[in-house]
Amino acid sequence: VSLKVTRRSKLTTAFGLVRRILLVPLDVTHYVFWTRVPIIHPAIVPPKIWTRIEQDGLWGFTGSDRIAVPKTSDGKDDEETTELVKRAHYECTTFVLKNWPPEGFEVAWFVNPPRLQSIPGLAHGHVFARKK
Repeated sequence: VSLKVTRRSKLTTAFGLVRRILLVPLDVTHYVFWTRVPIIHPAIVPPKIWTRIEQDGLWGFTGSDRIAVPKTSDGKDDEETTELVKRAHYECTTFVLKNWPPEGFEVAWFVNPPRLQSIPGLAHGHVFARKK
């Protein structure tokens, strides 16, 4: 028996509505981490990059050759901005590296911006990890 995981699938709800969902590949585990303290908050994220983080959230990749240095859409950040963005990502990146070491896992992680959080006010992020 062979199983095929498709990227997109349709799900019909009890009310007959058709929704598109993304399926996670079978060898990837989706984790959710929760914290009592804010992850994205004006007291933590400097004003110079607040608009960007509020729009894009926080995200990164570890354990692969993907480069995760969030930049502006035109790719033109000054050194100060680049450093501020790295600092905004620091706690989440450190958490991911500690729990899913790059020697053993490929990871994609993200924290939705406040406007997209499924449970506003309850800080959380998502980790998608695959063992190497």
